[in-house]
Amino acid sequence: MNEVVPGIRRLCIAVAADRSLGGILDEACLAADVQCAHWIARPEGDEFAVFPPGIDEVRVVGDLVRGLRLTVGRMNAGAVARTRLRVALHQGITRCDERGYGGRAVEKACGLRDADIVERELAENPHADFALIISAELFDDVVGDDGAEGLDLTAFRQVVVPGSGFLAWVSTSAALPLPLTFPAAAGPR
Repeated sequence: MNEVVPGIRRLCIAVAADRSLGGILDEACLAADVQCAHWIARPEGDEFAVFPPGIDEVRVVGDLVRGLRLTVGRMNAGAVARTRLRVALHQGITRCDERGYGGRAVEKACGLRDADIVERELAENPHADFALIISAELFDDVVGDDGAEGLDLTAFRQVVVPGSGFLAWVSTSAALPLPLTFPAAAGPR
């Protein structure tokens, strides 16, 4: 008997880097005081995560983006070759499957991260360490009204992702200056 796994609405993040992600994601979550339910590393070198249902998405989005910018800043401080991230955020129905998590929300988050427009944003902004794309639905829910703390609404522009027709908001930014104290890297996920 095949049981249908119920879908659960979750915040999804898909991340890729031009170098190994290493502990970037764990460190960013620690800096942001954000708990992910599951990080899933893929053979291609990118990663995907879902957050527990019922989280404060406004706080998590703002804090996680800030944590990623701090972490990339720390990694790039004095580095010969900079690490640059492509990050996508979306929320929607997810299901557990043989790969860990699946469903349209997962596919959309990964599709946004891998969109040519995100690569182009980094190429056109050589100072940027971080290209962020947020689905229009999530942007409207957590960023567009009052703004997630730490996100500069004026830094975003709306785009239509070629090929998929998805509406999204994209922004590039440099790493944040390092604080005087930085949280220790988290242990294994």
